[in-house]
Amino acid sequence: MFDFYLKIESIFNSLKVINNERNILRVNYGEEFNFFNFIFLCGGNAKKYFSRDKILEIVQNDYPVIIAEKFKECRGKLDLLAFERVIEAISSVVLICVESPGTICELGAFTNVGDNNSDSIKEMIIFDKDEQNKKSFINLGPVLALNNINQNRVYYATYKNGSGKEKSGFTIDESFLNDERKQILSKKSYLHSFYRIDSGKFIIKDLTTFFAIILDLACLIGYINNKIVFNYFKKMYGIKSLYLDCDGFKNTSKSVKNVMSAYFAVLSKLQFLKEDKTHSDFLYFINPAKIASKSDRKWFGSVLFKQKFLEDEKYLFLKSDFDYARKFL
Repeated sequence: MFDFYLKIESIFNSLKVINNERNILRVNYGEEFNFFNFIFLCGGNAKKYFSRDKILEIVQNDYPVIIAEKFKECRGKLDLLAFERVIEAISSVVLICVESPGTICELGAFTNVGDNNSDSIKEMIIFDKDEQNKKSFINLGPVLALNNINQNRVYYATYKNGSGKEKSGFTIDESFLNDERKQILSKKSYLHSFYRIDSGKFIIKDLTTFFAIILDLACLIGYINNKIVFNYFKKMYGIKSLYLDCDGFKNTSKSVKNVMSAYFAVLSKLQFLKEDKTHSDFLYFINPAKIASKSDRKWFGSVLFKQKFLEDEKYLFLKSDFDYARKFL
């Protein structure tokens, strides 16, 4: 196992030399480099009139949909709010059906962190129209915050009255979801300035870009784990440790390990990565079946390398070097 990591470090050293000579790393990221687009749907299902399952029926034919409660086992050592921020970071759109105590918490959490750019904000709220004019904390807090950024991010649904205080269902205009589906690709953005370096610490400021680079490494090397990710940044940037300072995460190296572990677990559940249980440090490798078809392959694109380098002989040699390194596992 030691020989494998030694080989990987050697290849990363070669990669740094190539970059210093030819500047092969990307300096700008854009929507064409999305590796996977999905909708993160937040909502309860305790009552029959709740809208989450209806929304799921409408959107699931166009894009994969993740519901957090079905991924809870992936969170590892993260609390649920931190784990949902991991999913939010890699999602294209976050639809929040505000109908239960849990979704009220999610609404507050997601509108209190992240990008406040009106063109790239991911969150969209579906809210009871009867609550629209009430002077509640929800209205004057997170709903108003989203409205101030972009009024098109809050949709008011009309709920039908049933017997007593219980509502019997709701009506919804699907056109707002159709518009959202058409623009879903533009909701995810990668930042070149996703980090800063301070006294040997590589401090991550944007999870979306960090996660995209991790998956890029998995596609390139064939295997991925915490140690491989650390070695990449260590060799390329000359740093001693990785830290998080974004999306509500504390500036600690422990947070990075927990977040990466949760991210690997999510990608495994989505069948992009597969756990190799024959190795003691739980290496993961890319699942070739998931990127075999042309339609699936559009989800993947390098955020590490310029397109010209991807067609270069040195890139092909780089991949063959990683293939050779895997023989030492």
